[in-house]
Amino acid sequence: MSAPEPGAPLAREPLPVWLRPLAVVGGAAALLSLIPVLAAGFYIHPFGDDYIFGVPAYAALQSGDSLLAALLNTVRVYWFGWQGTFTGVLAMELMPDAFLWRGYAATPFVMAGLLILSAGKLLHTGVCRWLGGSRWYWLPLWAGLSFLMVQCMPDPAQSLYWWNGAALYTLFFALMLLLMDRLSNLSLAGGRPRRRRTLLAECAVLAVLVSGGNFVTGLLTGLLLGLYWLAVLIWDRPRWRGAALLLALYAAGFAVCLAAPGNRVRQGTGTGLSPADAILRSLEQGWDDLTGLATPVVWAVLLLLVPVLWKLSERAPIPFSWPLAAPVLAFLLLSAQNAPHFYTMGEAGPGRIRDIVYFFYLCALMAVEFYLLGWLHRRWKGPGPRFIAACTALAAALLAVILWKNAPWLTAGKAAAALADGSLAQYHQLMLERETQYRDPDQARVYYAPAMGAQPRLVFVYSVDDTDPEAFPNIAARNFFGKEEVACRPAE
Repeated sequence: MSAPEPGAPLAREPLPVWLRPLAVVGGAAALLSLIPVLAAGFYIHPFGDDYIFGVPAYAALQSGDSLLAALLNTVRVYWFGWQGTFTGVLAMELMPDAFLWRGYAATPFVMAGLLILSAGKLLHTGVCRWLGGSRWYWLPLWAGLSFLMVQCMPDPAQSLYWWNGAALYTLFFALMLLLMDRLSNLSLAGGRPRRRRTLLAECAVLAVLVSGGNFVTGLLTGLLLGLYWLAVLIWDRPRWRGAALLLALYAAGFAVCLAAPGNRVRQGTGTGLSPADAILRSLEQGWDDLTGLATPVVWAVLLLLVPVLWKLSERAPIPFSWPLAAPVLAFLLLSAQNAPHFYTMGEAGPGRIRDIVYFFYLCALMAVEFYLLGWLHRRWKGPGPRFIAACTALAAALLAVILWKNAPWLTAGKAAAALADGSLAQYHQLMLERETQYRDPDQARVYYAPAMGAQPRLVFVYSVDDTDPEAFPNIAARNFFGKEEVACRPAE
């Protein structure tokens, strides 16, 4: 059976009257909404785990020792003593302040940038190459998905403003999207050997990187690669070896993670579930996520994108024959992400894990929406262009009202409020004073004042003010800067 061919170019047809305004306004809105989100990054600072994982790089740079040797040695130490996610540990070690003081401000730029660029690249391949749509079809889809990812994520503190949490989860989810994009391009490479070899090498590198990241994205990526291999066996059998090689390479990297002795050490700090119970709880959590992650803003954006997806489904090289298969498969993949943390810790996981589950939830919702619209399109011609234009205008107006009502709960709304009320500026100033003490070589003991009475939730994962010198945040700062003691109390 031969592979399905991409659809005829929609770009050669006259664009619907509503498409350009939707693309321009949507793209501008998505970009403008990033301004307060990124501006808040100039007020954030490293703490806790950032310092713990940043020590090797900082110490190597201060002493003139080999940076690479220090990083790889730490990966080895953690593999035996705490966690097997080898590339995940490496990413956390690259904490910006280990290389440049105040470099930590780059955190939301890196994480949000990688997330929306990788999603945009995958969408571009799907829309413009597979479906034959112009960039005017791609832009509103990218704008909608990017807006929802950044603005409606459950916990931006852990996934945008904290390097340690975001580097292990947000970053590797973005790399998984890039891997899926490279696989899509590999499927389109046809009989061009050089192009196929290049793409296969890119996929191999990304597969190794993702295999050593977090277990949530790791399990999902393994399932997607398995599905890709099956698809190649069905539609492109002569090239099954390349797909099998990628799957085997990924499985080997993931096995290295699973085999780490450190995993048992870390798992010992929690109460995990049996495999059967973990699967059952994962399905229950997936069911809860279907409604729990669906906010009015999410539904309004998906409603606004219906005309775009409807038009794209016209010539899609997909039979759309199984309308129940798409939502069921999406639900199973969504639920599977919950299994690792239920198995190891007996719970769904912290905000940074819930965020990457949410990111996939959005991708799956958009994919299922497209598939169901394609199935409907094969059976019903649909309304006329004027009716679609009118409905698009109404959907845009509805979205504007919902955004106005929900603005304080968006990431941009939270960031704008924290910037306006001065809480971020106050926190920044006091943390800057504290870091000045940390970096003073003549100050062996650092006794700092509390950062503030009410710490801004937007950028806080846990409190960094503790009077006990043996509290984790104080130990982390003490080890990073080589101090004798660090504590929150008046100077002695």
